[in-house]
Amino acid sequence: MKYVVLTQTQLLLMTLLMAVLASVFNCCYNLYMDYRMLPMVYKDAAGTCLKVENLENGQAFNCNDVNVTLRRYKTAK
Repeated sequence: MKYVVLTQTQLLLMTLLMAVLASVFNCCYNLYMDYRMLPMVYKDAAGTCLKVENLENGQAFNCNDVNVTLRRYKTAK
């Protein structure tokens, strides 16, 4: 059996690569969780708001807030 010795440069590069990968996965997860907690806006065929379903505790958005205060939301289909 032959052993391969890891140099300090290789160890440093591997550590930096793993840190970058972990940061990318963490950012993607946080963006996904933020997207999941966006309020759900139900609209009819004409495009008028029927109701707003708040998914995060403490939110109290309603149809009057759509496109005024509530700029980021999901539309139910």
